[in-house]
Amino acid sequence: YAYVSKVKANGQIDITFGNAGYVAFTTYFTFNDMVFEPGTQKIIVTGMKSVTKSTIARLHANGFMDASFGTLGSTEVASGNSSTYYQIEDIHIDYSNKYVITGKYYTTMGIPTFTQVVVMRYETDGSLDHSFDTDGKVFLNSAATGSYEEGRKIFATINNDYYICCGSYVNGSNWNYGLVKLQSNGLVDHSFGSNGWRIYDLTNQGETEVLLNAEMMSNGNILMTGNQGSGDTVHFALLMVKPDGTVDHTFAP
Repeated sequence: YAYVSKVKANGQIDITFGNAGYVAFTTYFTFNDMVFEPGTQKIIVTGMKSVTKSTIARLHANGFMDASFGTLGSTEVASGNSSTYYQIEDIHIDYSNKYVITGKYYTTMGIPTFTQVVVMRYETDGSLDHSFDTDGKVFLNSAATGSYEEGRKIFATINNDYYICCGSYVNGSNWNYGLVKLQSNGLVDHSFGSNGWRIYDLTNQGETEVLLNAEMMSNGNILMTGNQGSGDTVHFALLMVKPDGTVDHTFAP
């Protein structure tokens, strides 16, 4: 089962949190990321409920569910089809205190199979923000056909535009690092890169490159990290890009 636990600085479980230090979710939850809400220190966790529903839960700082959020503290969005799934990877609170999540929306059955970046934006009461692409949800691929993308991390600018760091598999090639930029209304920013996308082949040799994590620097740069290579030789890799998506050549050789 998924759970949230609080640990003291000395490594001991804080038994004043939740139920003797834990809050357990016993009905097929998977949590992959959490943030603290500025000012309130409420705990916002995101992931999936079963494999077909994305979910967010909000807890008070003491570990008890915040019943003013969603339905008794949690909210969910169903994929709408038994053969399509969500895998939510990251949550971020933007400069309007709205919650944005990203991950992948995918099917492994039927024709065609697909993997898309999904981005959802929520109001602080747990409802989808319908000012974001009319329904609060955006599904993205870098190319119309032959493209598979998975959202890993999402960051907001001061204008509440969004950068989504992705794993990208394009036109039967190998996985590469990817970056897409959305405007605050949920539409792709076509002034960024090529139709809103930047795809990075780190060695320009068509090798497998799997993006696993990222962080936005104080100057707006984005540092991406993960694996490079396959088979017997897999490297740890770092890639620094500027806010316009171009590679920052002042970082590393």
